[in-house]
Amino acid sequence: MRRNDASPLQAVYELIGRYARHASRKLGTPVTYIGIEHHAGVWNTEEEILCREDHPYRYGYGMLCHSGYHYIDVLSGMLAHNEDNFGGLAIELDIHRATAADQVRQIGPDAVRRLRGEAPIPGLSPTPTFWGETDLVSAGAARRSGSRETVCLFRLDLLQTSVSLRNWRQLPINVYNKNGRHTLEAIRLNIGPFAAIEARVFQRMHSDRDGGPRSAKEAHIMLWRNGGFLGRSALRERVYSARDTLVENADLGASRKRLFNDWLGGRSGKSALESHTRTISLFARYLAALTTDPADSTASLTIDDVSA
Repeated sequence: MRRNDASPLQAVYELIGRYARHASRKLGTPVTYIGIEHHAGVWNTEEEILCREDHPYRYGYGMLCHSGYHYIDVLSGMLAHNEDNFGGLAIELDIHRATAADQVRQIGPDAVRRLRGEAPIPGLSPTPTFWGETDLVSAGAARRSGSRETVCLFRLDLLQTSVSLRNWRQLPINVYNKNGRHTLEAIRLNIGPFAAIEARVFQRMHSDRDGGPRSAKEAHIMLWRNGGFLGRSALRERVYSARDTLVENADLGASRKRLFNDWLGGRSGKSALESHTRTISLFARYLAALTTDPADSTASLTIDDVSA
């Protein structure tokens, strides 16, 4: 793989997606597996969810609507490649979730009491019967329309509850994304028995000059190939440090901002409304499956056509 210094907007997801699409077309084989993980590294306590008016989980919507749609967009793009090149797809989808109320019970009061700082906030309302999901795992199959022939299997895991850096009780002044969040993102794409490409983007912790904690993002990209069959090297890997322009957008943050500003200013056709049709359709099905029965943590749905 070559370093791509042409534009800071060439994010990790775009780089490995471009390779997978090229290899898929060249080999005449679909992307046979898509695996996406987002570990947000968040620890919210019960009193914060109940007292903060801007907290999404308090009002019954959670990870999917809070930030998960970005990853559905990535998933949709790879499914769209398969559909455009290998025929219409029917999607079978299975979802499991855990809510903020589940997280509170999982962690328990003893761990919260160990956090440094002030005592709990008194006089809170009773815990609601249904909070929005903090954690969501899903598995699916993309099959040829009208048949049981599987073209692609996929997973999408969106997890707020993962390793956090939080060891304090008080909320900082700027609470959004700044309360001990410690992220890791991973995506893997398989093209049958021929090739696989994987990227992991994570925060590496280190100390600043004053001894305080700081983090820098790194992106590890690995490419495996059936070297003997393809006549290519079997393994390629690359680590991008925070200094590389590629990693400036490894979490898609700056890319989203630039893309949206260009769209508002009429400077780019990369995000035309019709280009989001598949993503909107897939997101709607995820949302429908997730909210079919709030009392039941499992929901299944068959999508007639992902491009509906």
